[in-house]
Amino acid sequence: MRAALLTFLVLPGYAAFLFLAFLSVAAIFTKRFFKLWRLCFYLCSLGLVALMAVLPLTYTPGGFNDDFANNSIMFWPLSTGCSVLALVAFRKPQRYFVLFAVVLSIVAFILYAFTLPQSRHAPTKTAVGLTPN
Repeated sequence: MRAALLTFLVLPGYAAFLFLAFLSVAAIFTKRFFKLWRLCFYLCSLGLVALMAVLPLTYTPGGFNDDFANNSIMFWPLSTGCSVLALVAFRKPQRYFVLFAVVLSIVAFILYAFTLPQSRHAPTKTAVGLTPN
C-alpha cells in the first residue's frame, strides 16, 4: 500500500517534467506558442505538490527518510519549471500572483524541511573504539 501511494505521488512529477521537455522542444522547432503551456503548468504544479506531500507523509522522527531522498532529485527541476511556466502561461496581472504563490509554497516547504529534527547518525568505529588510533 505504501509503495503504491508513493508511486502515485511521484509519477506526476516525472510526467510533468517529460511534458515540459516535449513542449519546449516542440516550441523551438515549430516556432509556435502553444496553448498547452497552462496545462503543463498545472501538471508541473500538481507534481510539485505531490512531491512536497511525500516528505510529511513518510517522515519518521529519528530515522532517515529514504522515500523522499530517492525522489528529491525532481524537486529543483519542478520548482524551476513551475516558476518559469508561471511567467509563460499566464497574462500580465495574473502571472505575478501565480509566481508569488509558487515561490511562497517552495519557500514554505524548504523552511518546513529545515525545521524537522535531524536524524542521529550511527556512531563510527573510531568513536566507539573498535579501531586503533
